[in-house]
Amino acid sequence: SSTGRAVPQDVAAHGNGGAFVAYDTGSSSRGAVFAVTNSGGVSWSYSDKGSAVSHLNAIVSTKDGGCIAAGAWSQPGAIGQWTTRLSLAGKVMWSQRPPIADGVSWQSIAASGEVFIVAGSRLDKGLSSPVVAQIGGDGASHWLRANTSINGTINRHGIRVQPDGGLLLLGTSKQGTLQRALAQRANRWGYSD
Repeated sequence: SSTGRAVPQDVAAHGNGGAFVAYDTGSSSRGAVFAVTNSGGVSWSYSDKGSAVSHLNAIVSTKDGGCIAAGAWSQPGAIGQWTTRLSLAGKVMWSQRPPIADGVSWQSIAASGEVFIVAGSRLDKGLSSPVVAQIGGDGASHWLRANTSINGTINRHGIRVQPDGGLLLLGTSKQGTLQRALAQRANRWGYSD
C-alpha cells in the first residue's frame, strides 16, 4: 500500500500477528494509523479528522488488541495535544483533544496495564519543558506534570514503565546552544524520585 509522502513514526504489534504503524504526513496534512496484517496487507487505516493539521508521533497496543495513538495538532499560532483509542477493527473508542491550545505535543506513549503514560513537551513563551501525563483506558486524564525548570523535551520512544510502576524519562535539554541528554526517574504519579 502506498502512503505518498508519509513518514513512519512508530510501530506497535497487535493481537492478530500484525502491526499498527503510525505515520506523519507532513506539515500540511494529517497523521494516520495503518493496521498491517501479518502478510503485509493493510486491513484498515485511520486519519485524525480535526480541523487543524495533526501530527501522529507515537502509538501503543492495548490489551484488547486495539491501540492508542498520540501526537499534536497545530494551526497558525497554536499547538495542542491529542490522543485517540482505536479498536482492533479500527473504530474510534474515544478521542481526547483539549478545546483550547495547551502548547503540549506528545512524542512518546507507553502502556502499564490499562493505564497509559504519554510524554513530550510543552511550549510556553518560546521555551520547551518536558511534560508527562497519565491517561486511563477510558480516556480520562489522571494527572499531568510539567518540569518548567528545564528547557527540553521527552524524546520519541523516551518513556519506559519500570517494574515498580515508576517511570524512566529520556530526552534532551537545551541551555543556549548547548544540548544535553536528559534522564529522569519519576514515581508512578509523575513526580521525580
